[in-house]
Amino acid sequence: MKKHLVTFLFLVAAIALYAVGFALAATAFVVLGMLAEGTFWVRLLRRSHGNGT
Repeated sequence: MKKHLVTFLFLVAAIALYAVGFALAATAFVVLGMLAEGTFWVRLLRRSHGNGT
C-alpha cells in the first residue's frame, strides 16, 4: 500500500508543479513536473509488468 501512496504522490506533485509552472511561466517548474510525471509512469508500469506484485 505504501508503494501506491508514493506513486500517487508523484502524480499529485506533477500536477501541482505543472500548475505553478504554467501560472508563473516558470520553465523550471514545468521541467520538474515532467520529471515527477515520468517517475509516476515508470513506477506504475514497472509494477504492472513486473513480477506480479
